[in-house]
Amino acid sequence: MSLSINNNSSSLVALEALNATQTELSKTENTVSTGKKVDNAADSPAIYSIAAQMNGNLQGMTAVSDSLSLGAQVVATANTAGNKIVSSLQTLQNTVTTAGQTGTDASAMATQILSTLDSINSYARNATFSGVNLLTSGSDAVNAYNGTTLQTLANVQGQTQTFKTMSGSNITLVDALGLTSNSAAGSSAADSTQSIFSSLNKNNVAELQTGNLTSNEILLGNGTTAGSTVTISGKTFEFVQSGASVSTATNIAVSLDSGFSTKNALSALVSSMNGAGVNASLNSDNSIAVYTGGTAPATDVTGSLLSSTSQTHTLTGTTFAVGDGTDGSTKKGDQFTIGSTTYELVTSTASLTDGKTTGGNTGIVVGSTTPSASDVATALVNAGITGLTASGSTLTYTVPGATAGIFSVTKGDAAASDAKDTPGTSVAIKAITATNGSAADQIAVGIKGGVTTAVSAIQSAITNMSSVMQNLGNYSNTLSGLSTYTSSLTDAVTNGVSALTDADMAAESAKLTSLQTKQSLAIKSLTIANGQSQNILSLFQ
Repeated sequence: MSLSINNNSSSLVALEALNATQTELSKTENTVSTGKKVDNAADSPAIYSIAAQMNGNLQGMTAVSDSLSLGAQVVATANTAGNKIVSSLQTLQNTVTTAGQTGTDASAMATQILSTLDSINSYARNATFSGVNLLTSGSDAVNAYNGTTLQTLANVQGQTQTFKTMSGSNITLVDALGLTSNSAAGSSAADSTQSIFSSLNKNNVAELQTGNLTSNEILLGNGTTAGSTVTISGKTFEFVQSGASVSTATNIAVSLDSGFSTKNALSALVSSMNGAGVNASLNSDNSIAVYTGGTAPATDVTGSLLSSTSQTHTLTGTTFAVGDGTDGSTKKGDQFTIGSTTYELVTSTASLTDGKTTGGNTGIVVGSTTPSASDVATALVNAGITGLTASGSTLTYTVPGATAGIFSVTKGDAAASDAKDTPGTSVAIKAITATNGSAADQIAVGIKGGVTTAVSAIQSAITNMSSVMQNLGNYSNTLSGLSTYTSSLTDAVTNGVSALTDADMAAESAKLTSLQTKQSLAIKSLTIANGQSQNILSLFQ
């Protein structure tokens, strides 16, 4: 090779080697810094295109994974509420079974049962996560703004998996479980028709409005004067004084002692009803829930619990004529006509024939020629005259019915007499009305008839709820499976992208060291080649 100042081929060779090495070194340094052997389309157009599509899928899988996680939480929330509901139903079965025991307060049990049903609805209505509730229906007012269908992304193509509400088109969960029906939107169980006792409803269970009744509004019969009555299912129950018979042989006695309280009277009435096969229960507010057997409670209770009207007569006086029974001149006592019988005051039975004076009056022995009004009143009462009440110096005769009974005084001549009858005014007695029985009334009446049906209904509800929990479990497993699959697929795609684009860092490290060495050698060669021009100068010295 000749020496020339116009051309230095060695320098050009060294420069080309240096440039080539520098280009490779830059590329390797970029690979080392990014960790990718394909970082942009220029590196490998085909692989870059494939990797870009796969990275897009990875972003989609992230969205699918997030959607599945959200769905899993919705199902988990429903599952938590479902477990509480199953527990409540199991407690409810215990309550219903206990209600069958003798002496159980059916009304209190009915209230407890309805309270448990309300708790079940409350658990279901609050099982909302991210605006989705799988335990209630959209028509439930409490849940009106919640979605009842869960849709989760299933793949990167945008396909979705649908999970529907457990209560279907029913308004409340306890409706769907068959424990109530006809619920108003967002209502409590007490506002619904109970289905625990399937044969009972508001049309064949009545509520007697006895809550405001007072004891002095209840008339006790004594065998002749009828007591207050109520007729249900063809059976008439009559309040009577203890030991007295009913006014009509077919009536059923409700026996009470004097001085009874309202609650005592109503409890005795309910006991008589149950004893006669009419299922009834006394509520805490003193109303009575009763099975009528009809279809219109307001009219199925055909009798009135109380007499419609009554009239009182008051006997007063300070001086009374007491005869000897012969009814001769100056021998007659004061006479009292009560109904169709005339009674006459006498000192003894000596002159009476078959208990009657010679004038045909029924003799009433007072045992004194100067009796007080109290003595006379007591004598009349002791003679068995019905409808009479003696108190101090006053005798009161109560006549049931719309018209006044006969009570008149005829003064005798055995002594000066100021005996006087003062008729009272008619007193209206309120009638008892019956309304359609509430859900609590229906349950209370059902308990009185036996709890077998109720236990069966609760067991059926537990079975229905178990099916709901099974569906929720299936939902959970489906979401878990999709989530696991998506995670595995994400890993596989990530590994695929890595295999296509990631650099082998060990190889790149070795390559970097090699290129750095080649760079140093190229620079050294270029330095040597450039030194040849200086050698030419030495030829001309």
